[in-house]
Amino acid sequence: MKKRNGTISILKLLIMLLCIMGGHFCIAYPIKGGYPFVANGIFVEFFLIITGYYTFKHFMTSNEPDSGVFKYTFHKFIKFTPYLVVSNGIILICLRDFSLRRIWNMFVEDMLLTTVFFECSFSNGSLWMLSSMFIVFPLFCIFCKQKNDSICSMLAILIPLIYYANIVDAVTATFPMNFFRIISGMLLGVTIFYFNQKVRIKLDKRILYILGTLISLVPITMALFQFNERRIQLVCFMVSLTLLLDEDGVASRLSISLSDFSEKLSMVMYITHWSIAVLVKEMIGTKNAIISLFIYYLLTIFLSSILIFFEEKLSKRKIISLFLEFKK
Repeated sequence: MKKRNGTISILKLLIMLLCIMGGHFCIAYPIKGGYPFVANGIFVEFFLIITGYYTFKHFMTSNEPDSGVFKYTFHKFIKFTPYLVVSNGIILICLRDFSLRRIWNMFVEDMLLTTVFFECSFSNGSLWMLSSMFIVFPLFCIFCKQKNDSICSMLAILIPLIYYANIVDAVTATFPMNFFRIISGMLLGVTIFYFNQKVRIKLDKRILYILGTLISLVPITMALFQFNERRIQLVCFMVSLTLLLDEDGVASRLSISLSDFSEKLSMVMYITHWSIAVLVKEMIGTKNAIISLFIYYLLTIFLSSILIFFEEKLSKRKIISLFLEFKK
């Protein structure tokens, strides 16, 4: 079994828990003015950097043929399908619209194709990231398979520098800039990979681990107090992840079953939180923010945990695993 970085897994869950608070106020309890974690748009880059790092690392150590790009993409995204179906199904029920057009829209969202099907709009708005990544991910994988370190490292540095020069407009989910954002965010992960391969910081690994953890909390604290300085937040994520993703660092050696579950829970919560926000708004309206927030978190964590439980049970019985088998 592939060993995971336990610290990164815990951080992913923590950031997801805090990010979706902003989603609650945006969807289930819309209010005017600022609210905690309204400045969480740049948090998407945290997940893009990690995805880019591990994807590049995979292909750097793999000798798969070109077809391996599509196989890797298939396996990476097909596992989201059961969660997408349930999440989008909840929204469909809440909308009480079972027309053919709405069902078609749901199917397109389940297949992560909403970004390129202009006649369909996002019902589950948070899925823009997965939908955009699904389209450009094979292209990114082809880039990762190139063995020319000079070109790869140069592009991994230059493209994000150019894209994030205007940090305000760069943090967007609109077409076609969403594709450039996904690519640029993942290339930041490639930059970290090369930095860790070429540079060795001469400090105690435990000190670097503590620094990486503390620095990762800075963007979270900024978002809590609605301090929307995205460039500072992005730089903090880059520095902290450079320290925590170091293969020789303390973080890479910390892995427990709880952290593995945390990583999976964070992804499922990302897929389901929008639909739960819609459901909570449908159930109790916008009368009480505290009660609404409590129910929102309770239902999101409960539904995500239940879905993971049943998916794992079905996988063990070979029901889903047979469906997920990718034939060459």
